[in-house]
Amino acid sequence: MNLQEIAHYAEGKTKILLSSANHEVEKLILHIINFLGQDIDFVSKETSVLNNNDFILLSSENFLEAQDFHPNIVLITDIMPNPNIDILLENIVGGGILVYPDNHITLELKLNKVDNFFRKLPFTKTSFTTTNDDFQIDTILGEVPLMTKNKDLVEKIEGIRLFCQQLGIMEEEFYEAVMNFE
Repeated sequence: MNLQEIAHYAEGKTKILLSSANHEVEKLILHIINFLGQDIDFVSKETSVLNNNDFILLSSENFLEAQDFHPNIVLITDIMPNPNIDILLENIVGGGILVYPDNHITLELKLNKVDNFFRKLPFTKTSFTTTNDDFQIDTILGEVPLMTKNKDLVEKIEGIRLFCQQLGIMEEEFYEAVMNFE
């Protein structure tokens, strides 16, 4: 299925775009969705799971390809030099949501020039400690132990949490699912 077919299939659905250079981010988000029994269609380069759900998640780092998708919710976990980021920002649905890493000057400048209105939710790196190569993240619920050993993923958990909240996933549920991710 090409991206134009996906865009057509997604008409009338809540469209979600995930852009991450770390494949573990995609795996964690799918784990959370499955762990909590959420019904979401999913499309990436490798996989398509389409069950005519109300939500569709497209995982792609190619903003130019994703321009016809017109996402309602976007998570960008890595800001790499990308001349096509303007195209993505222009195609977020009015009233949509963008979750992105905080303190990225180039992106902040581009966000200030965008004509369409959407919520901007910047996130900071997740606060964590390590003991014997085991990660524990600091949360309002206290320290949450993790099974993952991927430091880059751990640093992005705060952004993933904000993103998942936009899907209706509460913090307690989120952390329960995250603790069970290997």
